[in-house]
Amino acid sequence: MAGNIESKEQMALFLNAAYSATDCVVYDPLIAEERIWFSPADDLEEITAEILEGNNNRNRNAYFGVNCRKPNQTGAAGTDYAVMYFADFDGVEPAQAESQIFEAGLPVASAVVMSGTGTH
Repeated sequence: MAGNIESKEQMALFLNAAYSATDCVVYDPLIAEERIWFSPADDLEEITAEILEGNNNRNRNAYFGVNCRKPNQTGAAGTDYAVMYFADFDGVEPAQAESQIFEAGLPVASAVVMSGTGTH
């Protein structure tokens, strides 16, 4: 149970930090019928609980579109505007990814997330 509470708090903190209250964000479990479009101004506690409960009951991961979306649209055509850059480091631990970012002379990452198969 502690893991769920921690996950809810982390998800809400990330969404509030990454997006403005009026941005449109998509949660995508890679099943079209189960996508959820929302804004951080919505009830994040209810949304995060629904996402985590659905994922835990189906043994799934949670995926969020990196940039703001147009309502009910996905992919490049559904991207409204960019709010952040995104990098995918497959098979790399967070400390190693941050080291590679530093060595490349890129700005320090605002957020680093370990997905289980790599760092984002």
